[in-house]
Parts: sequence; structure tokens; C-alpha cells
Amino acid sequence: MYHWCITILLLIQCSQLYIAHTYTGFLEIKVYLQHSIYLIIFTMPRLTEGVKNQIIALRDTGMSWKQICSQLNVKQTTAWDIVAKFKATGSVSNKPACGRPRKITAKSERFLARIVIRDRRASLSEVTESYNHGRHYSNRVCARTVQRALHRCGFRGRLAAKKLGIAATNRRTRIRWCRLHRANTVIDWSRVIFTDEVRIGFRPDGGIRVWRKKGERYLPGCTTTTSTSRASIMFWGFISWDGVGRLFQCSNRMSAFEYISVMNSACIFALPSFNLTYMDDNAPIHRANVVKKWKEDNGVECLDWPPYSPDLNPIENVWSFLKHRLNKLPTRPQNLDELCAKVFSLWDTVPVSYVQRLYSSLPSRMDLCLKNHGFPINY
Repeated sequence: MYHWCITILLLIQCSQLYIAHTYTGFLEIKVYLQHSIYLIIFTMPRLTEGVKNQIIALRDTGMSWKQICSQLNVKQTTAWDIVAKFKATGSVSNKPACGRPRKITAKSERFLARIVIRDRRASLSEVTESYNHGRHYSNRVCARTVQRALHRCGFRGRLAAKKLGIAATNRRTRIRWCRLHRANTVIDWSRVIFTDEVRIGFRPDGGIRVWRKKGERYLPGCTTTTSTSRASIMFWGFISWDGVGRLFQCSNRMSAFEYISVMNSACIFALPSFNLTYMDDNAPIHRANVVKKWKEDNGVECLDWPPYSPDLNPIENVWSFLKHRLNKLPTRPQNLDELCAKVFSLWDTVPVSYVQRLYSSLPSRMDLCLKNHGFPINY
């Protein structure tokens, strides 16, 4: 007829072994032994929905409160509350129990958030120690409790993103450059040719994720081939609004004269005829005197580029796209010739729509860089 809810919990250290269970009217007392500590629990009976419905039915028949309480062995105030609740809500069901109160309150969660924001590289044990410092032992919490609280606040341990360290002087330069080009529209950016070099080797950049079940770790489709070779190939390429341009294989230590030869082969000298602007970064070979003279002699208009700004260059996303496609191959190329051939074939598969989306993202990159005070942005 009854099931029980805990209302009072006392922990008492006893010297003699004794377990009792008694019931006195409306109060039940249970004593449990746990690790030499006795739990003395005083509980009050909670009426079932069947009893509550009987109270309502008997009241509807005109029976008095005293008769109802005597027949069902309940308190009169309890019967009143049940009938009042039924009239107000139309139900006698109990609300879901809230459970044990959390040891870390909303205020404490904000304090935890300040701890991790102050030192984002602190380990979970260090965050727990900082939280428990100066607290009474009864209010201290374990590392798992701190972890769950941080998860509720939206904080999760992740690998730090790899970005270039940008000095304050370079950040100010980036901010000035973004302010200067903030008003550029996508049409303005579509007149710019973006170029860059990339080095691709046998080893994949970062880990490769696969979907697998337990015990499938070493299935052929769940593994990737590794190589101890550090050999790599340097490529130079460019993109325009119409998609990817030509891709060239370069020596791993490209000189200024080789760079000029590549630009000649890519017909960069023809850009002025199409009213296009040429962009390259601040690598030493790009700013060599012979390269500057070649650009001046051919009338190539160059876009002034801020230092340490690969996140503003959309061709960097194309390189990432290319490497991602390369990592998805079932087998990695085993020699330089295979690697070179595979990179050239994958380069031609880069969709024009993808390149145009990158061009369309340039205005938002300017805004994000300004909002981030010149620090690297999520591109």
C-alpha cells in the first residue's frame, strides 16, 4: 500500500552491532550498517495513487473527513491536500523528484568557469584543487564532479589548435590591413589571384578518424599505412574566382629565380590584361629584389599582404581540402612519383563552388580578425 521516501538521514558511529526496523503509526525507522557507520533513516509514508483516488471517491459520496481518514488510516490534512490538488490540477500524480541537491551550485559553476578561463591549460586535478582550496572538507568535491560541472558550463578538454604566434606589432598590422579592406565586396575579392606554396609528405597531417566497433581496431578498413620516410614535395599553385589554376612541382628550397620561372609558366605576366591583382605572402623569395623587378617590368599589381596571416588566405583552405582527400585514400602513396601523381589528380577535383565559397568568406574574415583584435581566427 505504501512506498517510502527518505526525509531525515543521520550518520551515527556505534560501538555495538545492531540493526533495527520498526514502524510506529505514521513513522518508520530503519537502521542500516554500512562500513561501520549506521544509517538511521526516519521515513514518512507516501500514499499510492490508488489510495488518493479512494479519498477523492469517498469524498464525492459525501463521506466526512473524519470517516475517510479513519477508514484509510491517513491524516486529515493529507486528505485535504489531495482533494485540493485534484481540484486544482485534475491529477493526483506526484511531481518528478528532484533528487539529491548538487554539491556544485550555479554560483560555484561560475567560479569554476573563472578558474579555467584564467588558466586554460590547467589539468582537471589542478582545477579541482583550486576549487577545493580553503573549503571545509564537507564541501569539497572530487575531480569527476568538477568535470561534470564544467561540461554543464560548456567546457570540455580538447587538443589546442595549432596557430601561428603573432606578436603585438604584427597584430596591429593585421588590424590596419583588415580595416583598409573591410569595405571590399565579394566582387572586389573576385579580382584577386591568391597563390602559395605547400609541402606534402608521406606522413598525414594529424590523426585519421574512422568509424569502428569494439574489436575492429585492426581491420584493414580501420587502419592507415605509416611511413618512416620524411621525404616531401613542394608545390606552388593559385586559385581564382573560376576555380583552381595550374599546380607546379617545385624544389624543396625554391629560389627567387625558380619562383620567377614558375610565375612565367603560370602566365602571371598576363594578369594586367584581365585587370586582376596578384597576391603572395611575405616569404623571402616573394620579396626578393629580382622578383620585385620582374613584377614591375610586367606591370603586375600586387596586393599588400599582412605578416603571419595564413588564416586570411583562402588558398590555405584549398591545401587543407587537398590533404584531407589524400588522407582518405585507402592506401597512402609509397614513393614520391606516386605522391606527386596523386596530388596532381586530386588538385583537379577541387570544386569551383568550394573555391567561390572561400572567396565569399573574405569579408567575414576581415570582421572576425578585427573582432579578435588581430589574433588568429577560425579559418
